[in-house]
Amino acid sequence: MNLKFTSSISAVPCLRTLAIAMMLFFCGSSFAQDPALIPRKVIDEAADHDLLTISPDGKMIAYTAPSDKGVSNIWVEDLATHQKRMVTRLQRGIGGYQWAYDNAHLLYQSDENGNEDYHLYSVDLKSGPIRDLTPFQGIRSEHLLLEPSHPNEILVSMNLRDPKVFDVYRVNLETGATLMDAQNPGDVIGWTADPNLVVRAATAFNDNLETVVRVRDSATAQWREILKIPFEEAPFLGQVNGGNIIVGFTQDGKRLLVGSSKGSPTNRLVELDTATGKELRVLASDPQADLWQNFATSFILLRDPRDRHVQAAAFDYLKPEWRAVDPAVAADLKYLSSLQDGVFIIPSQDLSGNKWVVWYLTNGPISFYLYDRTAHKATLLFQDRPGLAKYKLAEM
Repeated sequence: MNLKFTSSISAVPCLRTLAIAMMLFFCGSSFAQDPALIPRKVIDEAADHDLLTISPDGKMIAYTAPSDKGVSNIWVEDLATHQKRMVTRLQRGIGGYQWAYDNAHLLYQSDENGNEDYHLYSVDLKSGPIRDLTPFQGIRSEHLLLEPSHPNEILVSMNLRDPKVFDVYRVNLETGATLMDAQNPGDVIGWTADPNLVVRAATAFNDNLETVVRVRDSATAQWREILKIPFEEAPFLGQVNGGNIIVGFTQDGKRLLVGSSKGSPTNRLVELDTATGKELRVLASDPQADLWQNFATSFILLRDPRDRHVQAAAFDYLKPEWRAVDPAVAADLKYLSSLQDGVFIIPSQDLSGNKWVVWYLTNGPISFYLYDRTAHKATLLFQDRPGLAKYKLAEM
């Protein structure tokens, strides 16, 4: 017994030494393979370039980039001369902007020192002045509606009449003149204009917790309900366009495109008759996935800017994937899918439909391309944080 005991005890240090040696070997190997830590500066700094868009006439691009003080501002660049300039003077950065259809103004929202009373501003790209289009104390502006048919006007919702409710106001970009266009009865959470820039549809959330779609035939006509979705069937809206499930009108103004989950386990893109509310057809659907949406825009679709028909829709299952609704864009989507890894969106087009801005959301920097549909060629313009490309990020 003593021999066995002594032998056993003498073996323990050897086993422990071997175990420690093996642990150090494998840990050492693991440490050697660990990717380098990403410097906080690379992540925290304002993006080198971000939020790329193209002007309606296709002659300019705009994007956000840091000022000489490192604050994100809006820049514009002429595509012919490549001359670029910063057109805003913001001290706290910017979360987004939009082209006016006159090609002469950029529109953005900003608050004062973080008070969240967001006002709508316009930048005159020809003469330079910046104008507050909602110059009322204590108000907040929200949704912005624009149409090519009225390039000098916009519609914006704000709580000027009642702090709790957002009505729609028509604003002239040249004069700044403001006029109420549609009054909120108290439950409307999203507004939609037709191709003539007339507010003719609204999404509401009523006292029965139903999501309701209302329409009217003209700016002076009475509102009527054409769709109700019970709470248990309603799609998750988050902050998408203020909770608006309406995508928009067709070019003739007689049909309405809606993201609807009524009678379906997933959110589909359907076309409704504005006169009767009848579901005319399902434009795009997936039995396993909802329409792709994010918190900044409405449903992520591709629509022809000339006649407003839906060209493609994206569905978010394991990852967002595009489906061609119009076969004419199938080759374009296939090309863009093969160009780079990651998921892409097309947030901006010129009015000819030939120049597309494409953002690639990848496991690394976001890449921004300009796609010439006629030439069937995409050109990389820049990345948001090129410094990230040197580091290995976790797979998503």
